[in-house]
Amino acid sequence: RYIGHSVNSILVCLGLFPSFLRAMEEKNVQERPVDQQMAEAHLETLSCSYQKSYSLKAAIKLGIADIIHGHGQPLTASQLATEIPINSSADASCLDRLMRLLVHAGVFAEEKKKTGTGEVLYALTPVSRLLLREGQHNLSALTMLSLHPLIVSTWDNLAAWLQSGEGNWHRTAFEAKHGEPLWVKASLDPKINKLFNEAMSSMCKLFMGCMVERCGEVFKEVSSLVDVGGGNGTVASIIADAFPHIKCMVLDLPHVVAASPPQPNVVAIGGDMFESVPPADAVLIK
Repeated sequence: RYIGHSVNSILVCLGLFPSFLRAMEEKNVQERPVDQQMAEAHLETLSCSYQKSYSLKAAIKLGIADIIHGHGQPLTASQLATEIPINSSADASCLDRLMRLLVHAGVFAEEKKKTGTGEVLYALTPVSRLLLREGQHNLSALTMLSLHPLIVSTWDNLAAWLQSGEGNWHRTAFEAKHGEPLWVKASLDPKINKLFNEAMSSMCKLFMGCMVERCGEVFKEVSSLVDVGGGNGTVASIIADAFPHIKCMVLDLPHVVAASPPQPNVVAIGGDMFESVPPADAVLIK
C-alpha cells in the first residue's frame, strides 16, 4: 500500500499493473518499517515525476484538451484517436493508457458513466482548461517552455556543470550547456523567441489583473512608464487600457520587438537595458 504513485503510473502505462499486484501477493516479502517504505515511495515519486511532465507535454502537442472542449462533452480514447488522428487501434489503446495516467495526475477527469463499448469517458478539469488555446488563461506556452529540450537538457547537465569548474556566478548552467544565454538562442531561432514571449505573456496575464485592481493607486500620479524587458507588450497594454492617461513604452531587444505584434497605446522600442533606458516617470521591472 506504500508503493509510490509514480510506480503505479509506470505499470498502468505499460499495462503491467495487474501482473505486478499478483506477483506482490504471491511473493512473501519481509515486512519493512513503515518509515522506510514511505521513504522508498517518496524517492520513486521524485525520480519518476518526469513521466507526468512529459505526458502533459504530449497532451498539449496532441491538442487533447481542445478536442474535448470542441465537442462540448467528454470523449473516449477511441473518439480522441479519430481526431488526432492515431494510426492504429493499438495506438488508440496506448492513448487510453496515457489518458489514465493524466487522470491520475489530475489533468483530466474520468467520467463514472461508461459507454456501450465499456470505454471510459475523459473530461476536462480546471487544470486542462488552462491548456485551451482560446482560454482566458492559457498556460500551454509556459508549460512547453519549461519542458523544452533547451531547458530540460540544462538541468540534466547540472552535476557536470558543478564539477567542471564553470559553476561560478558569472556563468549560468544554461550557458555551460549551450554555450550562450537563452536570449541569444532566442535571437537566432524565431520559434524559441515566439515560445518564450508567449510564455512570459501568459504568466503576466495571471498577475496583472490583480495588480491593476488592487494596486491601482500606484499608477495614478504616473504620466509615463517604460516596461523594461516587456516582451510583446502584454503588461504595458494592460496598464494602458486601465490607465489611459499613462504613456506606456516597452523596451526589449530588437529581435523581440521586431517579432511582436503592435499593441494599441504602447510604443515599442528596440534596445539594450544595459546601455540605456528611455526616460519615464516609472520604470517597470519584473
